[in-house]
Amino acid sequence: RGPWRTLLRARAIENLSYVAGVNRVGVDGNEIPYAGDSAVIDPVGELLVELGAQEQVGRVTLDPAPLRAHRERCPAWRDADAFSLDPG
Repeated sequence: RGPWRTLLRARAIENLSYVAGVNRVGVDGNEIPYAGDSAVIDPVGELLVELGAQEQVGRVTLDPAPLRAHRERCPAWRDADAFSLDPG
């Protein structure tokens, strides 16, 4: 559970984006348990919605204004190198 939650936050932070991580709950036919922990994370890694280990539905409205403001404060995309893929 720890790595799943940590990596969701990391993906949001590194991509300057909202992230929705949807995970299974319960036990499958092979007796493998799933913890759930579906979540929506904002671009700075804060939890907007966090669901537990039971079946449930979460809802959140994502506002693009804070996302745009954050990307202006942290313009990491400007560090990208120009490249092209050689099709041959």
